[in-house]
Amino acid sequence: MAVLQLLFLLLISCPATLARPRRHLPPCQVVQMDVLCSDLSLKSAPANLPRDVQMLDLSRNQVQNLTQETLGFHTDFHQLNLHSNRIHFIQPGLFKDMKALRVLDLSKNHLNVFAQSKTNVGPLTAVESLDLSSNGLYTGMSDYFLAESPSLSNLSLNSNSITKIEQSTFSRALSLRKINLHNNVIMEIEDGAFDSLDHLAELDLSKNSITCIIDFNLHNLEILNFSK
Repeated sequence: MAVLQLLFLLLISCPATLARPRRHLPPCQVVQMDVLCSDLSLKSAPANLPRDVQMLDLSRNQVQNLTQETLGFHTDFHQLNLHSNRIHFIQPGLFKDMKALRVLDLSKNHLNVFAQSKTNVGPLTAVESLDLSSNGLYTGMSDYFLAESPSLSNLSLNSNSITKIEQSTFSRALSLRKINLHNNVIMEIEDGAFDSLDHLAELDLSKNSITCIIDFNLHNLEILNFSK
C-alpha cells in the first residue's frame, strides 16, 4: 500500500511532464550522411535533419515552395532529390551558399509556373548534374536555370514542351557534356545553337519534330540520337 501511495504522489506532482505530447517525426531513413524521406506526404524537410547531411531525398512528396526553411536552413548538401513534388516557387538565391551541391533533381514538378516570373535560379556554382525533365517548360524557360551554372556537365530537359533551340539556350552552361532533349516538340534548331559547347559528347534529340538536320560542327560529339 505504501508503494502505491508513493506512486500516486509522484503522478500528481508532475502532471505537466506526463501530459506533454510525444514529438512525431516522419519515419525517414538515415544511412550514414544520406537522409531518405520519399513518399511521406511531406511539405518540407523534417526539422531534425542531421547537421552533416549530404544527400537528401524528398522525392514523391508534397513540396510546393522551395525555400531555406523547406530545407531546414541546411547548406552542406551534395545531392538534392526533389523529383515528383509540386514545386512552383524557388526562393531567389536559395542555392548560392550550397558550395558542395553537385546533383540537383527537380524533375516532375511545376517549374513552368516559376519560370514565368523570369527569375534566375542560380548561382548553381558547383552543380554538375541538373534534371528539369517533365516540368512543362517551353522555349526560353530553361534559361533561368542555366544562367549561372559554370560546372554543369549533365542536363536533362526531356519530356517538356520546348519547340526551338536558340543560340542563347546553352550559351551560359559551357561545361555541358551531355544534353537530353528527348520527347519535346522541337521543330527548329538555330544555327550555332551548340557551337559554344566544346565538351559536348552526348546529345539526345529523339522523339521530336525536327525535319532538317544541320551540321552541328561538334568535334567531340560521340553520341547523337535523332530517332523518332
